[in-house]
Amino acid sequence: MKAALIGYGYWGKILRRYIEDCDSFELVGIYSENYNSANGMQFFDSFDEILYSDEIEVVFVCTPIGSHYEICKKLLENKKHVFCEKPTTKSLDELVTLIKIAKERNKILFTDYVYLMSRSINQMKKQMIMLGQVCRIEGEISQFGNFYPDDTVYEIIGVHLLSVIAFLYANAVIKLQRVQEHCKLSLYDGNIELLINDSIQVSLKSNLISPKKTRIIKVFGTEGSLLLNMMDEEATLRFVGYCIDGEGKCRRKEEKSWKYDECNNLRCVLNQFAEIIANKNNEENYRISLKVDELLEMINERKYGRDQI
Repeated sequence: MKAALIGYGYWGKILRRYIEDCDSFELVGIYSENYNSANGMQFFDSFDEILYSDEIEVVFVCTPIGSHYEICKKLLENKKHVFCEKPTTKSLDELVTLIKIAKERNKILFTDYVYLMSRSINQMKKQMIMLGQVCRIEGEISQFGNFYPDDTVYEIIGVHLLSVIAFLYANAVIKLQRVQEHCKLSLYDGNIELLINDSIQVSLKSNLISPKKTRIIKVFGTEGSLLLNMMDEEATLRFVGYCIDGEGKCRRKEEKSWKYDECNNLRCVLNQFAEIIANKNNEENYRISLKVDELLEMINERKYGRDQI
């Protein structure tokens, strides 16, 4: 399928390489307000050249979050399949509108939740049955940058953790309990607490000013725990099983570990996108996108209040 890329910033340059390596797409050009040439690639003079092109079937949107709604709406109305960087929109209502248009035009609106292609995270989901009753989940995602003045730390990187929670608990009721921020650093550093099915406590930390890059998820149950660490060179996923003996002591029963390549999940995402276009079924991606946007809206509106440090 002939494709175009809109946006050529930090992530747009990365995405371009993967599109060019994917057998399902032929990248015919890029539109970006800040660039007009790069390594021989054609750059369009205007967005309309993409919008009204008869040959371009697929458009990859890699622009600031606040621009997603208008760009995706116009593309879908002009019968283009759309691959949009996460999160899809700034509001849940906007996403609902876009999905409705996509279905009416028989086109796909796909949001790039790249962590859901992680083999470690998919293995975690399979192994959670070994944990007994899950009681608590902790997540931490941190790095230094990137910074976008109109977007929060939850929208920039915390969204990855939210997508994993939505993936692990497909049909659960997820409530926002608390938003905790450092007042002077609220754009860059924050913690949120969720409650799943009124029983599982979830704590998620997101930080954009950390000297160290961290990608960790811990799941604790009555019979075992799982540790996912994407940055671990020895094992990206570890399991330990345990039991409580007659004296009330916790006894280790078994251990397992897995090591997966976490560097090329985007390649898997593009293959999944192409498959979804072929099968015309994107319900799982829509479900996760809707849940993530719902949670982000709760966080941004502070519907449940917040505690400032």
